[in-house]
Amino acid sequence: MLALCLLPAASPKVVNLVMNKLRLYTTADCSLCEQFLDTLLQVNSGGLSLEVIDIVSSDKLLHQYAERIPVLTLGDAVYEGAADGIEHFLHTAVNR
Repeated sequence: MLALCLLPAASPKVVNLVMNKLRLYTTADCSLCEQFLDTLLQVNSGGLSLEVIDIVSSDKLLHQYAERIPVLTLGDAVYEGAADGIEHFLHTAVNR
């Protein structure tokens, strides 16, 4: 016998946050990237999970991000800029 269990539908915002995590595209020996990560760890008090990705691990990533790192993404939202803009990016990306 097959039993179905209907769960309350989560809002799209909740589903989006659960399915996505912060991704920081970076590489070794990048002082700007290290400063960016330090600031991100201080600002991310909301506890979003974080994946740090070294762009050297993939030719595609290296080609895509070589001149742009550090790059921070949350779902389809992308931030490239100074570390002092991270908090605004996170607030905007989480509340869209």
